[in-house]
Amino acid sequence: MSGSPQFTTSEAGGAQLQALHTLINCGWRYVTRAEADQWRAGRRTLPFLETLLRADLARINRINVDGRAYPFSEANIDAAVRRLADRIPEGVVRANERMTDDLMLGIALPQTIGATSREWPFKFIDWSDWRANTFQVTSEYTVVEPGGPTIRADLVLFINGIPLAVIEVKVFHVAAEEGVSQQIRNQKTGEGVPALFYAAQLLLSANSYDPRYGTVGTPRKLWSVWKEREDPAGFAEEVVNRSLDTVEGKRVALDFAPHMKRHNTLKPSSGRAAVSPTTGSPQRLSNIPP
Repeated sequence: MSGSPQFTTSEAGGAQLQALHTLINCGWRYVTRAEADQWRAGRRTLPFLETLLRADLARINRINVDGRAYPFSEANIDAAVRRLADRIPEGVVRANERMTDDLMLGIALPQTIGATSREWPFKFIDWSDWRANTFQVTSEYTVVEPGGPTIRADLVLFINGIPLAVIEVKVFHVAAEEGVSQQIRNQKTGEGVPALFYAAQLLLSANSYDPRYGTVGTPRKLWSVWKEREDPAGFAEEVVNRSLDTVEGKRVALDFAPHMKRHNTLKPSSGRAAVSPTTGSPQRLSNIPP
């Protein structure tokens, strides 16, 4: 379960690596395929990275009483994780609406502090300080529907272990429309794993010249072309062609060693990549106003 991702061609591996390289240079930390399995205890039916999720929820949540900060109980952390893990029978769009409310507004959990017993606000994402959250990206992320299909997403972006963006990367001669079809199919019961999309806020399908985006439940005809308006001149080229830092480079090499030498010849001199630096910014993805 922890072997390197396999690709149909070395060129496809290079296109995915190029997008990953851009995201890492934007501030996302790479999670190896082995870690993605380890942090789910090998349970690929889980769409989120449970070990990371538990640690982050415990870290960003405190109960403040009389000038002191108290941690939430392990039972309350368990309850919050179960809320994310529950399959919702009303369908993926309704599930996404509920999960988005939880992400934006938080929930309330009961706990006794001294003589005070009441419900306390509990958050999944720290909206007051986006730097307090953890930002991770992994490749070839495999998720299994219990008793059903298995899907493998090219790239998945996590905030605090929760999958908030799913990306399908295509080589230049494959239409982005093919990735759109994959994204739509993967949300369907019986064909995909809807639970991976319960919390997703952004879906992308992109080659180097035609990035398309949508959200959960977006019909095929409404997937739009991504157009950047914020990048200064030369910014994209600088980010795409910047070398990875040594630590991240070694982590990526654990999964992509066969493709990394070829990747050096795949960086576009124009600075165009399947995932743009502005699209991939952790601050951009976490900048959904609560």
